[in-house]
Parts: sequence; C-alpha cells; structure tokens
Amino acid sequence: MKLTKKQKNCPYCHTSTGNDVIGVIDLIATNEEDPLAGDLIYIWEDRLRYETDTHNVARRIYYCPMCGRYLLNEEEE
Repeated sequence: MKLTKKQKNCPYCHTSTGNDVIGVIDLIATNEEDPLAGDLIYIWEDRLRYETDTHNVARRIYYCPMCGRYLLNEEEE
C-alpha cells in the first residue's frame, strides 16, 4: 500500500527504528493550569504508550491516530 505524503512525514509514528526511540513526540499538550509533570502519551512501534512517574502502560494499536498509517505493515513505499 502506498503511503500518502502526510503518512511518510508523520512525526508521531516515525520516531523509532527497531527498539531504539529516536525521539518522543508527545500526543498530549501540557495544561498550564494543571500540568502533569512526567506524563507522556506517544507511539512506539505498534504500541500507544502512556507513561507517568508511577505507571507505564502500552496498548497495541493498528493505525496511527494522527495520520492513519497502518503500523503493522513491514513494507512501506
């Protein structure tokens, strides 16, 4: 399946290679009135990860919620 330009350049789902995280682009914005220091929600491989100072949760997802790219496809054009 051909990727669209948006999918090829999506920074949310193209920030890791293999098991190495190149950069984490947080999917949530910091609320200035009530910031939750250390909370991150990001995509890593085929997982949506939620990290806090005390918890770390990962759930498998099949599509990037930002661009719609199918995450389990090994072949990308």
